[in-house]
Amino acid sequence: MTLLKASLNTLASLITQPFDRTTNQAVPVNSGLRQNQDSEAESLAQQFIKFITVTALYWLMAKAVLSFFSSNGFVTVVWPPSGFALAALLIGGTRYAVAVFLGAVLIIISEGGPVEAALLNGLGNMLEAWFGVWILNRDPNFSKTLPTLRHYLQLFILAGGIGSTISALLGASALLLSGLIEPSSYLENVLHWWMGDVLGIVLITPLILVWQRTTEFSCTPRQKLEALLLLSLTIFAGQIIFLGFLQNSIGYLAKGFWMFLFISWIAAQLGPRMTVIALLITAIQALWGAYLGVGYFASDMIDSHLTNFWAYMMILSMVGMALASYFEQLKTSQLKLSRRTLELQSHNQMLQQINSHLPLAMVLTELIKQIESLHPEILCSILLLDDSGRYLQHGAAPSLPKFYNQAIDGALIGEAMGSCGTSAFRGERVIVEDVQTHRFWQDYRALAEQAGLRSCWSQPIKNDNGRVLGTFAIYHRQPVLPTETEISRIERYANFAQLAIERKRTEAALANSHAEIQHFAEISAHHLQEPTRRIVSFTHRLQNQLSIYPLNKDVALSLHYIEQSALHQRALVRDIELYLAAGQARATVEKIDVNEVLTQLLVDQALRINRLGATIKYPQLPRVGMDRPRLNDIFTILLDNALCYCQSSRLLEITISGQQQGGRVHFRVTDNGKGIEPQYHERVFAVFERLQVSANPNSTGIGLAIVRRIVTSCGGLISIENRPGGGTTVIFDLPE
Repeated sequence: MTLLKASLNTLASLITQPFDRTTNQAVPVNSGLRQNQDSEAESLAQQFIKFITVTALYWLMAKAVLSFFSSNGFVTVVWPPSGFALAALLIGGTRYAVAVFLGAVLIIISEGGPVEAALLNGLGNMLEAWFGVWILNRDPNFSKTLPTLRHYLQLFILAGGIGSTISALLGASALLLSGLIEPSSYLENVLHWWMGDVLGIVLITPLILVWQRTTEFSCTPRQKLEALLLLSLTIFAGQIIFLGFLQNSIGYLAKGFWMFLFISWIAAQLGPRMTVIALLITAIQALWGAYLGVGYFASDMIDSHLTNFWAYMMILSMVGMALASYFEQLKTSQLKLSRRTLELQSHNQMLQQINSHLPLAMVLTELIKQIESLHPEILCSILLLDDSGRYLQHGAAPSLPKFYNQAIDGALIGEAMGSCGTSAFRGERVIVEDVQTHRFWQDYRALAEQAGLRSCWSQPIKNDNGRVLGTFAIYHRQPVLPTETEISRIERYANFAQLAIERKRTEAALANSHAEIQHFAEISAHHLQEPTRRIVSFTHRLQNQLSIYPLNKDVALSLHYIEQSALHQRALVRDIELYLAAGQARATVEKIDVNEVLTQLLVDQALRINRLGATIKYPQLPRVGMDRPRLNDIFTILLDNALCYCQSSRLLEITISGQQQGGRVHFRVTDNGKGIEPQYHERVFAVFERLQVSANPNSTGIGLAIVRRIVTSCGGLISIENRPGGGTTVIFDLPE
């Protein structure tokens, strides 16, 4: 009983053994020589038990089918051991070929055959399985889990159709040379041997390989119920068709083609895993019915030595697995498309976050949240290398415990300083499958255990020059090694982090540079005001002192030019200051009554307006949300331009209107002045652009540039249109 239990456990271990995956990883260091020796001894013991289990199971399967379904005690068209042997070698390696050889030798001897025939038969069965593995593995794209119809057909044609020929020829020849079969029946025995091996590979090998897949097999309660019902219906149909259930009532309906309906249904709804189980159950029911002489194959053992059964199961298996593979690929493609769509949407959101004006910490946090929403099984962390290049500082890790983030904040980089510290030090990716056994985590094991972390993959974040900016890490709560897809994923996410870090640092550098230039310009403008003021002041004093003396016209004109130039210089410095300050609010942003601003402007400009006989109209205007100084600058400049460039042939009329639309207030300032030619509508917004010379010393050519800078800084647009009948309309919008 103990040996049987150990054998069953070993079989389960063999069947569920995961396929090898190679990856670029840091290799854990073993903790001691004694532990290595114990592990090696344990490994050898396990391998020996697996070896014996493969031999025993091969013999048991062969003994069962030869006892019930062989006409001569040695050959049958049903041979499950061939499929089991091929699966064992594909999963466990060709070292199990010897186990297959022993199992095949023992079955011939146990059936009373000579040793020479047993040895030749063992050689044939071993070479059959070995050749199947060899020819399948020649294709680098072949997958042992049979994920597509192509891989299933490779198994059927190459390993089944071609590989089975080796065993059939050697096995039948061994029986012939030993006198166990007549020469006249040699070809028939070769054919039946080949058929049995092919059917075994078609039925048994996919059953083991498909269920050996390492991907998680989970389903909802509804899917479990559906699987149970479909399998129950299939079994019930098999009982009716192959074992004669309800023969007296509905026996006339018990036709073999009905099973195609159930197998196809299972293939479409439940996939390859349930399909191979349904096929195996169907084969067992059909075989047992043939043995008992009832049901659809009641006379098949006598009439054709189960040839009809073989053809039926081959076609049913091919149809079922073809449909299962097709629908599996379709579902996989739809799932990949859905995931890819979600990834692209998430990547788009990541780029939007990177391009936003949010602080770096918030951008990195949102970046990680997007990644973890796509892959709920992982926890992510971003650490930033400080200016000294020696310490890692916390960047973002919203899903890791607070105590863990605090503990590693400011960690020194270096060899064996955790995954991230080592990665930043080396400048290369570091993969640690189990932090509790790896030497890199010796100083952090207790911390990781407290946080519930078992694996850590760290990717250095580098700029375009290869300088390390920080690390991007992925944690799991169980020991895990990354696949190639996961390796490319961590590289991609590290690149997103690089974009965010470099952009925010560039923005900060530009902001600092802009602030320095702005400060320098403001200081320079301020200091230029003083000498300009003195020039104007001393010119006035000189004019007053010389007024008691008769002056010639040249002296008086020179003094006038000095005064006008100084006044223009002062206006120029003032407008430069306004232009520099136009990009940001100079006071509290609030809801401002535009009507009050215009009323005050008209009071300030009353003398000038009255002298020109101008008329200024504006209805009740909406409020706007901005700072008062810049709003005042906009209407002061536009009003000043209209007054400066009016026509002497007619009285000036100015109309100001505003309309709320989409959270903005759209203004139109219209006059009947000299107007602007269409080719100059964009040019007038440039700095120091004046299309007409003005006698007003306050005219500097910067006014409209200031207005545009204010409007655009508020998220608006500004343009100019010609007014029918002469004049200009300035159109712009401000926040409501």
